[in-house]
Amino acid sequence: MASSTLVNVAEHAELRLVHALTEISPEDLGKTSFKADCQQCIGNADAPNLIRTIVGNSAAMKALFSLKLDEAVSAFSLLAAILSRVRVDNPSLEETLAEELAEVVVVTSQQPQKQPSASSTSSTTLDQEESKKTTHH
Repeated sequence: MASSTLVNVAEHAELRLVHALTEISPEDLGKTSFKADCQQCIGNADAPNLIRTIVGNSAAMKALFSLKLDEAVSAFSLLAAILSRVRVDNPSLEETLAEELAEVVVVTSQQPQKQPSASSTSSTTLDQEESKKTTHH
């Protein structure tokens, strides 16, 4: 029972991340299959393809970089946790995905960022989800 609860918490956190990214950049991510592709990866427990779907989408990465600092830390921590799940099954794939993520982070961080609108950071922040998660063990 405990492991299924952890799986549910992890899936929920991943879904919240995807939702937050889509909310921040609805004009870019809302018109693509990004959200559905991520949801499929999450539903299939396909960590490698979830990482690749997020990292491979420039609008998603720009959205990550437009988060408030504490939200960005939570988001990147979640990506690191997803990478750790890949390591269990395939350490060399984890290394490849980590390198891909690092490369995209460097490229994206060097691009000018637009600031998120007030509505995009309203009540659906990753911080609120993190606090709910930690208070509802």
